[in-house]
Amino acid sequence: MPVGFRHIDIAGEKVRLRPMRTSDAEVAYKLVKNEAVLSTLAWDRPANEEELHNTYRRWEREIKKGEGCHMAIEQLEQPGDIGNIDTGFLGHPLLASIGYWLGEPLWNRGYMT
Repeated sequence: MPVGFRHIDIAGEKVRLRPMRTSDAEVAYKLVKNEAVLSTLAWDRPANEEELHNTYRRWEREIKKGEGCHMAIEQLEQPGDIGNIDTGFLGHPLLASIGYWLGEPLWNRGYMT
């Protein structure tokens, strides 16, 4: 397993993927608390912004240790968290889970394709 994922930075035509930061939680909470977004998620909704902040803090530590790859999605033309792609390792070298979400105001604009 890699030592850490904090150096990953991937850019495409419309978006950039970068390691999630605890500071992303405030903006992310405003997008993820939307029922349309929440209905697509397999994980429990955050009860409040503080809970999401604590989750992001834990994920930031996991990124540094190489225990999880939690990436923020940003628009190239306007940096700032608009969604996330998350990879978790399931205790076996050949098993992982992948999840993602995107804020509803950005749906149908080609960001996830």
